[in-house]
Formats: sequence, structure tokens, C-alpha cells
Amino acid sequence: MKIKKIHMRATRDEKLYNQTGDTNIKIKIWEDENETLSQYTVKPYSQKLIDTECSKFMTFLDNTSRKYGNGNVKNKLIGMGKNLCDILLTPEQKKLLSTFTTDHLILEIDDHLVHIPWELLHLDDFFLCERFSMGRQVETSQRLVVCKKRNLTYPLKMWILAPSENDLINAVSEGLTVFKNINKNNSDIPFFDAELDSEVNAEKIKENIRRYDVVHYAGHGVFNIDNPGLCGWKFINGNLNASDIKNMAGGYALPSLVFSNACQSARTCKWENNSSFGLANAFIFSGVRHYIGTFGDIPDDLSSKFALFFYDKLASGQTIGQSIKDARLAIFNEKKHNCWANYLMYGDPTEVYVKEKKNFPEEDSNNQPPIHLSKNSSHKKRYNTFNTLVSEDQKTINMRANGDYENKPDMLKTKNQVISSNNQRKNSNNIFIISLFSVALFLVFFMIYYLVNDWQAPEDQWTSKPMRLAVVFNTKDNNINKKLENMISHIVQIRLKQYSRFKIVERMDIEIIKEELRLWMSDLSSFGKKVKPDLLPAELFLIIDVKQNNNQNIKDDNSKEYSDVSMRLIYTRIGESQTPHFFERIKGNLFLQRQRIAEMAVKMLRKYYPLKGKVVIKNNELVLNIGSDVGVKIGQCFKMKNQNIILKVKGVEAGFSFFEKDKKARIYEGQKFEAI
Repeated sequence: MKIKKIHMRATRDEKLYNQTGDTNIKIKIWEDENETLSQYTVKPYSQKLIDTECSKFMTFLDNTSRKYGNGNVKNKLIGMGKNLCDILLTPEQKKLLSTFTTDHLILEIDDHLVHIPWELLHLDDFFLCERFSMGRQVETSQRLVVCKKRNLTYPLKMWILAPSENDLINAVSEGLTVFKNINKNNSDIPFFDAELDSEVNAEKIKENIRRYDVVHYAGHGVFNIDNPGLCGWKFINGNLNASDIKNMAGGYALPSLVFSNACQSARTCKWENNSSFGLANAFIFSGVRHYIGTFGDIPDDLSSKFALFFYDKLASGQTIGQSIKDARLAIFNEKKHNCWANYLMYGDPTEVYVKEKKNFPEEDSNNQPPIHLSKNSSHKKRYNTFNTLVSEDQKTINMRANGDYENKPDMLKTKNQVISSNNQRKNSNNIFIISLFSVALFLVFFMIYYLVNDWQAPEDQWTSKPMRLAVVFNTKDNNINKKLENMISHIVQIRLKQYSRFKIVERMDIEIIKEELRLWMSDLSSFGKKVKPDLLPAELFLIIDVKQNNNQNIKDDNSKEYSDVSMRLIYTRIGESQTPHFFERIKGNLFLQRQRIAEMAVKMLRKYYPLKGKVVIKNNELVLNIGSDVGVKIGQCFKMKNQNIILKVKGVEAGFSFFEKDKKARIYEGQKFEAI
């Protein structure tokens, strides 16, 4: 369905000069319909005045970015928005924008007008970004490079970048929450295949960014007004700069959508020449179709909420412009903060990234795999006999209908023969009905028998199944900062997400679990009224015990600071720990060793819960009965139990894996394999 939209085009007309010596600005506003004749207006444009007003906006947004105040913040923003609107638009244009009922607005501007906060123009009773789902499109004199358009197929590959720095606790939490909830509205059809990366740097991004359709960055932004090429994303080992992104133009397509949820990630000056590239300019120059960023500084908590609202709406099938607008309105009045005013987007706001299910191509019901029957199959005989009977019966019906008895005297019957034949058919039908009823009655008794005897199908103890895992930190009686504990916990969970057999359950406070167990086993309630502890939905608990020692009097291999980290697994069905436990003494700063702790957790889980599967037949092809739902990856290898036969995975889907095999290897249904 075509989405209606409004266009507002604003360009500087450098050839026309007014009496003050300044240039003019030409603005045209129209709806989607093509018109043979349309009207534009020309107004005097003072570059100095506009720059002053824009500077006021940016200063105000920065100064109030960390403050939660009263209505004065919003009233001040309204006043500046009205003033800027009066400078740029005529009274007729303001009235026209107020009368539109269309929701989407495309702002078409030239490269000398990109620094203006058009989204914050205020009309009678609304900001433009409050009333419309807006997106920017820029006309530039910069020499462009032809970039390939990215073809999007489901599931969309998504890369969530959440650098783990000491002052970015909420950024890591934001990345993890987006990762866990991106497909919650479409559990039956995963539209996004998300990866979460906390140990990321500029080089890794440059090497891998082209693999993804969507990139979300939650971290620090860098803005340099004197050298726009140094604007970018901040990392511990060096920043990813706008100049780095500009150099990616051409070749294989970059992501279609980049959401830079960082301070001043879309702030820019005028794009005046080919050497002036800010962060937003560099991304869209290199082929990104939608870039979302911010004018000024943003607080961690509200920016995280904005991102969660945005992806929730985007994944539900809304346009990208409407998703931004809904996220903006969701935090519009929260804590009376101006975080909502900082966001803007480059790109067409009417595009939809998640199509409704009804728009997916339906499977062709006639395109079913053929039924293969052996030459001696009784099924084939019955199938052919049935077709023969139907064919002969149809011939008789056709002949009787056409009165064609003369040429087929052998098929004519006397009245008595016909009556006898009908009686035989009735008797045959009665016998068939009685037999069918007997079979149905037998099946009913069969089901009742097994239900009464609590029958269950034998459980497959070999094949790996998805499991719910809770990561629990036990740091009691330790002087470990709570923020540090949460950070390390997030890093462990992020790493375990990559080992995707386990669905991570947010159940991190071991004291709550201990208290539930204590009450359950105590005499505070009678046995008949005891309530079982709420340990589920986690099937498996990874308990991480951390004991930190900062005693300056103790030296261990010339190190004064160390931590003892031990891990154990508790399987809730039996309530017992797996043994032996993992233990390691980590020297130095605990925060700097967070990735090492995460790798310890993965190593332990792989040891006690390796991926295992059996060979089964699917569509006349031998496959493994485990797939992407338990974390099988393309290129992964499996070894047959008790034999030196290796299978290499060449394709995966939920529940199944397709493999390459040596032609000499003898593979049969039911054989067991384990990941190596």
C-alpha cells in the first residue's frame, strides 16, 4: 500500500540577492500528488542570523541534557522553535502545514541547510517532529560515489554495538535489552537475526560492518566542530571517525539502517566541500539509507528507553518514521526532559523494515515433495488400484449419461442384476462402516489407557534442546562495586547469548533465591501450605562466586590485587551442582578481566552441555536434528560417537542442520554426533 506523504523542499538561491546583500531561501510545500503547476516562496536568508539561532538551540540542548526540570525547559524550546519558524516560513506555509492530515513529512534540503533543526520548528501548537513522522533528504554539490543498494531479506542481520566502559553501564544494558526483545512481537517469524558485541573496536567495525543490514551503536559520540572528519564513535583503543566511514564508500553495500544512539551523533555544520564530512554525512555518503542520530547530549536512561520504543514499533511493522515519532512521544513528557527533541533521521520515513505476515509469499501447496515408493511397495499397488477403480467407475457414469449402450453391450445389466449389484454395494458399505467404527473405538480405548497410566513418550536424552539459563553473581561480604558487578554480569550474558543454545533469564540476585529456599524448607508454614520456590523459568543456574582481595600485605607472584573466581552449575530438576567446579585466580583489575570471566563461563557450559544431535531423514535427505535454535553455526563440525567420522555444517534452520560428508563415510539414520 502506498503511503501518502508531504514534501517540504528548502534550498538557498545563491544567484538571487536581496537588499542586505544576503542570499534568499526558496521553500515549496506540497502533498504527494503530481501537479502541473505548483508554488514556491522566496524569503531573505541571513546566514549570520540563522547560525546564531542554531547555536542557541545547540547550547540550550547541551545545557539541559542532564537536567530534569519543570515546564520551563519545554516552554523555552517552544519559544526558540517559534522564532526560527517565523524566520524560515511564511504565514501561508505555516497555515498549510497546520491543515495537513497526512502523517509523513519528507524534508528535502540542500547541504547548506543541514545544520538547522527543522524538526524543532514550532507552529501553532506543535513541533514539526511532534506532528509528523519526519525524514531528511539532502541535495549536495559533493562528488558522490555510486553505492550499491542493499537487498534486504529476512531475517535482517543486526549488529548491536555496546562498548563496555566503566561509565557506560546503561549502554551495555541497552544493547542487551534490545538484543533480547527485538523479535518479541514476532516470535513465530524472527525478522531480525541479532548479534550483540561489547568487546568491539574501530578495526573490527571496518572489517565486518558490511555483513549487516542494521547496526545499532550505544556508546559515546565525538563531535569536532573544527575538523568534522574527526567526528565519530569512541572506543578505548581508538575512535571510528567520519573519515574512516567516508572511505568505505563504493564496493559492497553498507547497512541499510544505522542508529547512532550517542551524544551529538548527528550534529553538523554546513556541508561546504568534499573535505567537510561529519558522521551523518559520511554514513549517508557511503550508501546508508537511514541514519538516526542526535543534535546534542542525551542522558543514558532516556536514550535507552527511546531505542527500545523505536525497535518495538519498527519490529511490529510500522514505518521507520512512525517508529521514531512514537518513540519520541513515549518520552515526550517523561521527567520533563528534552531528550525527545535531540533525535533526527536522514532517509525516507515511509519505508517499512518488517513486513506483515500477510505480505510474505505463501507457500505453493501444489509444490510438495514427490512421494517415492519402491517397486514392490504395497502402497503403490493400492494407489494404482484406486486410480483404476475410479477411472472405470467414471467411464460407466459417462456412458450412462450419454446413453452410449449400443457400443458396450457387455456393460449392460438386467433389472435383477442391477438390484443384486446394489444390495452387494450396500452390504459392502455396511461392512466398511462397521470396520471403521471398530478401529476408531480401539484408538479411543488406546488413548484412555495410556492417559490413565500416565504414559509419556521416551525422552531423547542425547539430542540437545534449548535451555533457560540464569546467571547469578555471589559477591556477598566483598567490597565489589554494584555497578562493576552489573557490568561483569552483562558481559557474561552477552557472551553467552552468542552461545545461543541458552535463553538468558534475568534472575541475578542470589539472595532472593536463597530466601525462597529458606522459607520453603522452614517451619514457618505447614507442609500442606508450602509454596514451591519460584526458581523457574530457569532450568540451569550458573553461579559465579567472586572473592576480591586488595590486601596490600599479601603478594601473589608480585601482584597485590587478585580475585578468586569459581563457577558451578545447578540443574533445577535435580537441585544438584555439576562437579567439578571451575576455579581460577585472576590477577589484576577485575573489570579489565571481564571478558576472561565470560570465556570461563562458556568453556564450562560447553564441557557439561555440548551440542549433540542425531541423523534423521527430512525430504529424503539425511540431516542432523538440531539447528539454529540451539546455536548450530554454518561451518561447525560434528564427530560421530565412537567413530572417526566428521560432518561439516553447510546450512542451518530451526531444528535441522544440513551437512557435508565424505562420500566414503557410511551415514545412517539414528547415528549420534557431538560438536567438536
